[in-house]
Amino acid sequence: MMKILTKPMIYLSLAIVLLTSSSLAFAGSELMTLLKVLRDNGTITAEQYERVIAEAQTTQQQANVEKAELQAKLDKATDVGVTVKGGIKVKTKDGGFSTKLGGRLQMDAAYVGEDGPEQGDGTDIRRARLSLSGKMYNVWGFKLENDFTKSGLAGITDAYITYNGQKNHTYKIGHFRDSIILQELNSDNDTQFMERALLSAFGQSRHMGIGNTYTGKNWTSAISVFGDKASVDSKTSDEGWGVVGRLTATPYRQGNDLVHVGIASDYRKLRSGTDALKFSTSPESHLGGLKLVDTGTIAGAESFQVSGLEAAFVKGGLNGQAEYVKTGVKRNGMSDVGFDGWYAQMGFVLTGEARPYKGNKFGRIKPKSIFGQGGTGAWEVVARYSTIDLTDKDIVGGEQDNLSVGVNWYATPTIRFMANYVKVLKVDGGANDNVEPDIFQTRVQWAF
Repeated sequence: MMKILTKPMIYLSLAIVLLTSSSLAFAGSELMTLLKVLRDNGTITAEQYERVIAEAQTTQQQANVEKAELQAKLDKATDVGVTVKGGIKVKTKDGGFSTKLGGRLQMDAAYVGEDGPEQGDGTDIRRARLSLSGKMYNVWGFKLENDFTKSGLAGITDAYITYNGQKNHTYKIGHFRDSIILQELNSDNDTQFMERALLSAFGQSRHMGIGNTYTGKNWTSAISVFGDKASVDSKTSDEGWGVVGRLTATPYRQGNDLVHVGIASDYRKLRSGTDALKFSTSPESHLGGLKLVDTGTIAGAESFQVSGLEAAFVKGGLNGQAEYVKTGVKRNGMSDVGFDGWYAQMGFVLTGEARPYKGNKFGRIKPKSIFGQGGTGAWEVVARYSTIDLTDKDIVGGEQDNLSVGVNWYATPTIRFMANYVKVLKVDGGANDNVEPDIFQTRVQWAF
């Protein structure tokens, strides 16, 4: 039998429906007023009034919880931030994912003195690179960088992935730098001179490989195994391979002040019958880049080993760095030969900034004030002496001594102006015996 609803019940049911479905705030609403009127004129009882209020409040609380849960999901889905300081970077607020677009542009000009072989004056774009790097799932990383001053695979510098899910360890696989020399490991964005010292003759640049770096409290160790450079060439013989190891320590560190020491070795087996080994270096200038010392192709070379010692310090605005490197070449059916070299350099930041250090290498000065925003930027003066000997037994590549001085102006954290004077003090032996050119060169750098 159908139950007939009374007026009070109809009013009451309608109020409940409206209250529980309304998107308006409950307190102070017109429905609240209506309920009070119904209660006051006796249409509904006080008990019915209280029950409706309680049900509406419970429903509202549930709706608020659901709304909060939905908002949290939306926030998580769009939980990213974008920054443009020091490169374009997008990352989640928890830091688990990030992507950064970076790059560098280095524009050079040089004047070469007349004492020596003709090298020519002029201008050049030294490097023009774009890179994409980032983090995935907190523990995975990646980097892909191309230098547009070179074509094809030759333009690929870094191309690797990393894994740091094990405490203090970083694993790397791909195409990356395998040199043991500190000045080679410091990015050219951050070097204190436009070009690296004469020891760059022994730097092995980048190869395909896999490696691990352990970072302790005040020391690091690294070991890597490498094949050849990235190439699309078909292999007609087994490619060469190498093993690189490096150990560094900071026996003293107080704030920005520190002492750094290191030892490293790089052994490389050459590809049988195809690798042409030679060592040469420019006079610490790219535009004036004629190789004044050059071993030429070393006949019978089967393998070589590069070993190095390094030391550096930072004391306020004063800093210094020095390295010694020795290279031995094993030859088939011929006597082995060896070459060596060293450099020492000093820098002083006139505006007081300290040369930054992280892990086992150095970074670029960060000015305390920005030129163009009422500041002066950071100013640094540097000096370096370097020497190399590429002559041994039947190999007469020559010996060279260089003196370089320079001024660096860090106008902003990303813009730097550089001026270097390079004096070739001596070339002894080889095709350029007794030449002593001097070179004045400048650079404008934008690195982000």
